[in-house]
Amino acid sequence: HYSGQYGKRKWFHLSFYRDEILEKIINSKMKYGIAVSPHCEKDLLRFMDKNRVYRIDNPISEVFFKQSAIKIKPKRFKRILYIGSIIRRKRIDLLIKLSLEKSIKLELIHHFQDNNYLQELKKNMSGINNSNGIFFTKAVGQSGLVKKIKEADVLILPSDYESFGMVLAESMAVGTPVIATDLEGIKYVVENMKTGLLFEKGNFSDLLNKFDLLERDPNLYEFISENAISEAFKRWHPKNISLKTIEVYKRTISTDRKSVV
Repeated sequence: HYSGQYGKRKWFHLSFYRDEILEKIINSKMKYGIAVSPHCEKDLLRFMDKNRVYRIDNPISEVFFKQSAIKIKPKRFKRILYIGSIIRRKRIDLLIKLSLEKSIKLELIHHFQDNNYLQELKKNMSGINNSNGIFFTKAVGQSGLVKKIKEADVLILPSDYESFGMVLAESMAVGTPVIATDLEGIKYVVENMKTGLLFEKGNFSDLLNKFDLLERDPNLYEFISENAISEAFKRWHPKNISLKTIEVYKRTISTDRKSVV
């Protein structure tokens, strides 16, 4: 244990140290590595040369691509969608504020929740007119998720931290435009003004501006939808990921054979 800020005592499980040691042992013995994100690549580069590390993203289920279609912007947005955990760093408070400001339905699909944070959010909502609807929905299956994404006008991920943001990639594959925080992990997934819109972390005014921009500009909305589908297919379709992986295997085998000769 160690004494944290303000003298609070924090404890670490032995499993934390065990995992750290195992990671170092396993990674130091690898000849080649495949990283699924810049964050993973940075970790692998601690153990091997850059020419032995390859970056290949994780694939998205094909069910998302089967529903791909360029979306036509409705006259007015009716539904915001959020998919993820109900925890403090996800900044659900920004979404609730946006929903109330714009008088628009907000659905929050979650697989995990911090009960204390959830109660805090609901307490802050008490006494507020919620006639447009803010709904907390338990996680649904993949086919249900695709349906929810397709029905939404925009998917928003306002997190304070994300290493990737798979739900953004899934929404892009379907063709529903996304708005997200301008974090390094998210910027790896979303290109601002091309495959989605990015706003400054924690800045509600910027989030509101990006939302308004997307809502009032049908050309931008459809441009983003079309580009997002194309980018998602190229980067995350299972067939393309398989081809990239096979190419890496061929390259590493060829390299090893040459070194033996």
